[in-house]
Amino acid sequence: CATAEALLPQRYLLEVGGLPNGWRLAGIQADGRDVSDLPLDLTSGRVPPEVVVDVTDQLAVLAGTVRGADALGDATATVLVFPRDGRRSGERRFRAVRAGLDGAFVIRDLPPGDYHLIAVDDAETSDWVNADRLDRYRPRATSITLRAGDTRFVELRRAPAR
Repeated sequence: CATAEALLPQRYLLEVGGLPNGWRLAGIQADGRDVSDLPLDLTSGRVPPEVVVDVTDQLAVLAGTVRGADALGDATATVLVFPRDGRRSGERRFRAVRAGLDGAFVIRDLPPGDYHLIAVDDAETSDWVNADRLDRYRPRATSITLRAGDTRFVELRRAPAR
């Protein structure tokens, strides 16, 4: 491919844009390896003979409620979702959603995978994708697995600030 020959030997993060409403990236495979969220390493100068891009209309939805100490909805919480596998770094696997006045939240269009989710005070959300911060959240987080097309409901309690 003329485009591949013009690439410099380095690492590339592949992205797909311009998909119609209701569709999302399901995955990108190169040499039989999922590179959807990991850089494609071309530092050796070797370009994979085939890169396969899969799209889907099977969107996952994660919804639920954050409860306060009094069992009512906690409107001061933000729900953070991040991959259980610390090597996954694509932005599409990290989400922060503020709970509504009744504590309800909805997160749409997460790729299938294994996730941690945690409800924290809004004040704890600056720089939350930082690796050190995620390491502090992991032991207190709820783990879930999402498959394509899943709709999952989760009830959370806001984690105490640290």
